[in-house]
Amino acid sequence: METFRSAGNVVGPALAGLLVAAFDERVVLFADAATFAVLALALLLLGVRREPVPAGAKTRWLSQVRQGVGVLSRDRLLRTAILALASAIVFTAVLSVARVFFIREDLNASDAGYGVLVTAHTVGMLLAAALIASRIPLYWQPRVLAGAGGLMGMALFVSASVPVFAVALVGFVLTGVANSLQGLAIRNLIHARVPVDVRGRAFDSSGAALNGANLAGTALGGPVSSLLGGAVALQVAGAGTVAASLMASPVLLRGSALASAPQSPGPPQSIEPARD
Repeated sequence: METFRSAGNVVGPALAGLLVAAFDERVVLFADAATFAVLALALLLLGVRREPVPAGAKTRWLSQVRQGVGVLSRDRLLRTAILALASAIVFTAVLSVARVFFIREDLNASDAGYGVLVTAHTVGMLLAAALIASRIPLYWQPRVLAGAGGLMGMALFVSASVPVFAVALVGFVLTGVANSLQGLAIRNLIHARVPVDVRGRAFDSSGAALNGANLAGTALGGPVSSLLGGAVALQVAGAGTVAASLMASPVLLRGSALASAPQSPGPPQSIEPARD
């Protein structure tokens, strides 16, 4: 799934550019709307197989939120992983704003150079999803999360400290690799350690925390980049990402996705194939 998503992130902007050049922006927007209509139709035709929830067993929205937060906070490994990743994302998200200043002012790159560097990040995500993630055993995921955070931070810091186009190109590919591994690791951990009956609520709670961190970091990216410049803003982002990952490392490096995993009420599932 991550491979297809990353491929879309690489191909989509390039296809949009061709459509805009050949037609205009409205054609791109109509094409985009059409893809969502096709997706909606596909979902309606597929249907979902699940056990119906009795009317008396339904819980209120606030209780569902509490269940999601509670099941994550009671698990030390998940609690540490989500807090560490959210803290790292606050710094990492500065990249989405600071890279504009960095590429334009520090690297003096052209429009084409800017496009290449932005695409390099999504190419890194695609490479990680297609070639690396499926080879990582489930029980390594906590270590992968810690290592990917360190890789993300170091790639940002080195790229900003050595403002050379080739260095930035490699660095942005590595940030994409780290980004993909981080997202897959946290999803694998939740899937492995949360009972199936509350797993959806756990994913919702973690998604809210991580998306909130992304919003906060993006909001900080503007003033930080304006005050410090793109290169220094990326150095701060890299150092903060490394620091957040290091603080959680004692728990993550000792933890295993399979250790003390709660029992799910559903049928037993094989552990070995769950590698991505």
